[in-house]
This record gives sequence, C-alpha cells and structure tokens, in this order.
Amino acid sequence: MFRRAITAAALVALVVLARPSDSYTQSALTGAWRGAIKILGQELVIIVTISGDGQALKATIDIPQQNAAGLP
Repeated sequence: MFRRAITAAALVALVVLARPSDSYTQSALTGAWRGAIKILGQELVIIVTISGDGQALKATIDIPQQNAAGLP
C-alpha cells in the first residue's frame, strides 16, 4: 500500500515537473477542440476553445445543445 502511494506521488511529480516549455504548450494547444460525450443515451457536443497571449492560456467551453457558450 505504501509503495503504491510513493509510486503515485512520483508519477504526479514527474508530470508536473516534466511539462513542455510554455511556447510549445501554447502553440500546440490553442484553437477549438470539439468532442462529444454520451449521457443517458444522448450525445452531448462539447467545444473547448483555448487562446493564449504569450503569458497565459485562457479556455472557454461551449455546449450547443444546452445553449451554453463562453463558459470559463
């Protein structure tokens, strides 16, 4: 049990510390990402739009079937 906790903590640390540079991250992530999930037999379209200003990333979520747009 203790060994699993140490392994999990090490993996989390690796993911946090081994992230790509900010310039790569922003250019690779910016844009509109579209996907869908199934809930109670219905498909719900979700659009995530990511933008960056060179310093930080900003994202909004749209769910067209629920008339939700620009959710932070």
